[in-house]
Amino acid sequence: MLIEGEVAEIIAIAQVSPVANSGGNSTIKKVNLGGRNYAVKDYSGRANGHERLTQEFSALTLVHPALPDHFPEPLGIAPGSLEAVHSWIDGVRPALDAHTVDHMLDLAKRLHALSSLVPIADSLPATDQVLLLGDIASQVRTRAEALVLEPHEVSEFARMKLLPALDHLPEFGGEAGPAMLTLSLSDFGAHNLLWDEGAQVMRCVDLEFFGWDDAHKLIADALLHPLASWTPACAEAFLAGAFNIYQLDEQRLLGLWPYLSLKWATITLARAARNLHSGAVAPAAESMQRAHTYVTYARRSPEALSDIVSQVAGS
Repeated sequence: MLIEGEVAEIIAIAQVSPVANSGGNSTIKKVNLGGRNYAVKDYSGRANGHERLTQEFSALTLVHPALPDHFPEPLGIAPGSLEAVHSWIDGVRPALDAHTVDHMLDLAKRLHALSSLVPIADSLPATDQVLLLGDIASQVRTRAEALVLEPHEVSEFARMKLLPALDHLPEFGGEAGPAMLTLSLSDFGAHNLLWDEGAQVMRCVDLEFFGWDDAHKLIADALLHPLASWTPACAEAFLAGAFNIYQLDEQRLLGLWPYLSLKWATITLARAARNLHSGAVAPAAESMQRAHTYVTYARRSPEALSDIVSQVAGS
């Protein structure tokens, strides 16, 4: 950890530095001080920025000491701001291919092994944790009803397609197999990984939603993520590896799938609403189309794992 003065100096330099990486939720600037590179992450772009900062810094404080080759080191938080200093991670964003899937599964295996050594109280719950199947239905309904208040196109979609699709799903008749509690990256995919060719290590650089969660949800979310471009072979390998690591229950995964599909519809609709508010019509239309795809997934609830592969990989 850095002392407060060092954190303040690094963040002051970051104020006049160019953005090195920008995502939908935060920006990162690279700062060199005393011959060492630092990442300054700014969470102020979203209303829940403080929650995201706290979640990620807590997560890195837990996992970096155990897996230092795979995660940045948390070095300090600027008092009264929404900026944190982490160690800088070199690497390139990998393609979602067989090589990346192998490393994703290795990372999942390492975190699951760590889960058995960590007291529950040492980590926060993952954002939107789902341990009971009914939790996800409530989350989707809350998000969908909030979208009804958004711009006309989004409101109409929520009222005419999203909520009816949710009402169409059967109510849970009890738990379909047990939850598999694990330390979850939540936002898990190649879009948040960096491959260091020299060190031959895959590193993860986004833990804003990290915490305890059901591994079934982790794996489904990774498959459903809008930035993931799965091939049938990679999706099948990822599912097979995940079942081996977590001893997943097929019926539980199948039961969660349509609800998580609708949740991703709400996430992409919310992005469409933000784009419409800022006048970005084309990105809004793209997000709306993605939401339509997720609703289609939910209405065609899978009966087997092969149906999941067909949906996300178009096989």
